[in-house]
Amino acid sequence: MKVITEDIIRRQFRKKQLWEGAELLVDSASLITPSAHSYLREHHIRVVDSSKENASTSAQLITDDNGSIQQLLSNYEEPQNKKQVELEIKRLINLFYFPLIQERCFSNNWWLFFEKQQEWLETFNQLDKENLPALDMKIESKLHIDIENYRAWLFSFNEITIQIEKIQCLLSDQWLSQYFNVWSNNLKKVIQSPKKK
Repeated sequence: MKVITEDIIRRQFRKKQLWEGAELLVDSASLITPSAHSYLREHHIRVVDSSKENASTSAQLITDDNGSIQQLLSNYEEPQNKKQVELEIKRLINLFYFPLIQERCFSNNWWLFFEKQQEWLETFNQLDKENLPALDMKIESKLHIDIENYRAWLFSFNEITIQIEKIQCLLSDQWLSQYFNVWSNNLKKVIQSPKKK
C-alpha cells in the first residue's frame, strides 16, 4: 500500500506540479492521510480514483515503491488554474482604483494613466499570446502625493506589488510571463517614488 502524506502534496504544490482546483488521480490501493485530505480540500483539489477515469484527465499523481511522487500531465497545456490567474488579474485591476486614497490626491493625468493600465490588464487577462496589448507608460507629469495620503499610497503600492508577484507565480507560459514582467517592471519604475506635496 502506498501512502500519500500532506508533506508529499505540499512539495508538489510548491513545485507547481499540483495547483488550486486541479484533479488528483490516485491508485485505489493508495492511502491518503487525513492531513493530506484536509490540505487537498483547502485547495479545492478533487481526488479521483484512477481506475474510474480515462487517460484524458488533467493531472495524475503516481507513487512508486519508494514513496516518491511524480505528476503526469496530459491534454492540459497550462499547469495552472487559468480561472485563478484571471481572478488574480481582476483583483490587480481593482487595486488601481486606490480605494484608500482620496480622488483629489492624483491629477487627472494620473487617473488616466491608471485607467490605461486597467485596460492593458483587461486585454492581457484573455491570456492570448496572439493579441497581447501594447505597452503604454507615457505620463507627462511627476506623481505627487499629499502628505495626508502618503501612508495610504505606500500601502496601496505594496498591495499592487504583492499582487503582481502572485500573478508572476501563477503564470506558467514563459512568453506571457516575460511580457507581464516587462509591464510590471515599467509600471514600478513610473510609480514607485512619488514626491510628497
